Amino acid sequence: MREERQQRTDATRAAILASARQEIETKGILGLRVAQVAKGADTSITQIYRFFRDRDGLLAQVLGDMFEEFHDRAATQVEDALPRDSTMTVEMLAHALPSPTSAYTHRMHEHRTQIMAASVTNPALRERVTRITEAAHTRWEEVLDKFAGRMAPGEKFDAQFVMMFFGLQNPYLWEIMGSKAFTEAEFRSFLVRHLRG
Repeated sequence: MREERQQRTDATRAAILASARQEIETKGILGLRVAQVAKGADTSITQIYRFFRDRDGLLAQVLGDMFEEFHDRAATQVEDALPRDSTMTVEMLAHALPSPTSAYTHRMHEHRTQIMAASVTNPALRERVTRITEAAHTRWEEVLDKFAGRMAPGEKFDAQFVMMFFGLQNPYLWEIMGSKAFTEAEFRSFLVRHLRG
């Protein structure tokens, strides 16, 4: 009986999250209405608040999940694009990194921008986004270390450049990177080194 009740609870929670995500993807964060989420999940607003406390709690969960998926997918795509058992070149890395012109990247950036904007006034979301960003930074460092260890003789790349490149795509990332954020001194040193060529 307890197991059956837990399964129903889990199914209701999953339906709420799926409905909220659908609302966000079709209407945006500002267009999300808890009543519509409840209707889409075939549940009540009271039930939603039981799980997530309020609209901000629901947004923290759904948007945090989306943000985590975006970061995970980007790193996985790079790992999958790199040959597993051959030496690497800088060109291989350049072609494996996410392209800002792809339809998926464009859509992801639109959602990520909304998520980060929402995190300004949603402390639970901001805390989760910070944790996800720190973990993503660590994963990217691991991916780049793995890549660097398999470089062809005479080939090398600047891992800090790659990390700075990602960080500069959206300056707000500096604020949510927590302990992984690069410092003002690191940024200035980076500029000097690369401006000199």
